[in-house]
Amino acid sequence: MIRLVVMDGVDRGKTFEFEDETSFVGRSFRNHVILEDGSVSNRHLKVFRIGRKCFVEDLKSTNGTHVNGKRLAPGEGFEVEEGDLIRLGRTVMRIEALPAQSAVERAAASGRGKVQRMPPSGAAHADRRQRSNYGARLVCDVSALMKQSLGLHSFCRKVLECILENLPRIDTAVVVYLDPLKRKLKNKTLILYSRPELEYHRGRLVSEKIIDQVLERGRPVRVVNAASQHHGDLDDRPGKNLIRSILCIPLVSNSVLRGTLYVHSTSYPCGFREEDFLILDTVGTLLALALENALTDGETGRTIPRIR
Repeated sequence: MIRLVVMDGVDRGKTFEFEDETSFVGRSFRNHVILEDGSVSNRHLKVFRIGRKCFVEDLKSTNGTHVNGKRLAPGEGFEVEEGDLIRLGRTVMRIEALPAQSAVERAAASGRGKVQRMPPSGAAHADRRQRSNYGARLVCDVSALMKQSLGLHSFCRKVLECILENLPRIDTAVVVYLDPLKRKLKNKTLILYSRPELEYHRGRLVSEKIIDQVLERGRPVRVVNAASQHHGDLDDRPGKNLIRSILCIPLVSNSVLRGTLYVHSTSYPCGFREEDFLILDTVGTLLALALENALTDGETGRTIPRIR
């Protein structure tokens, strides 16, 4: 049996279970899994099994399919595992159950990256696959953390440690959230983690102007090379010119802005690839869900209101 749980999007909270060898996901009533999200194509995704292995295939959808932040090439099967996140348009689903593997099959599969059928050859593809595995491992690590009983700050810190462990170009990562009762920028809380080898003052550098901009506008900001371009949104305080590249992503769940995920590099200009953005956006979805759960008003059940 395969079980898909909708983590975010119009159909959030729904669970789909099916045992067919091949199943289809999309908006059309002819699919096994029917989603109401308008950003999902009529027949968006195929889910199929080969033995005890499970694969997904994008069916040339309009908005594409991402697994753990990696965009799938249409028409090519991609092996998935329990805990993987699948994004279809604005819908995010997590695989909660797959057919059980035998001990021999688990041993054979251990250490093997997820590869598409008929992959292109050459060193460039090997490098892309290696970076893709970093992203898959990061998303799986964060998914595993969500199953543990951790306080919000402990959870966020562990997530930031995972980000720096899997994305070596990032020197500092920050989770930011707003006070649920006082929705103003001055009441935001920053949870920061930097590489231990950085000097203290360098490791504490953060561009709060970029963070505030994302909180106010609800859109991601990417600064490619802060050293070679004038960017009016960067802080002009002493030492801020040490930051070379920045990526800041809004954390949104249930159509509500919860905070931001901010990362920067003090070593690399152009430090973030497109696939890094997709990976961190997927991690951001999990962080947003954690913030929503942790900061829900316990007495009334109200979720955090929008920023004023």
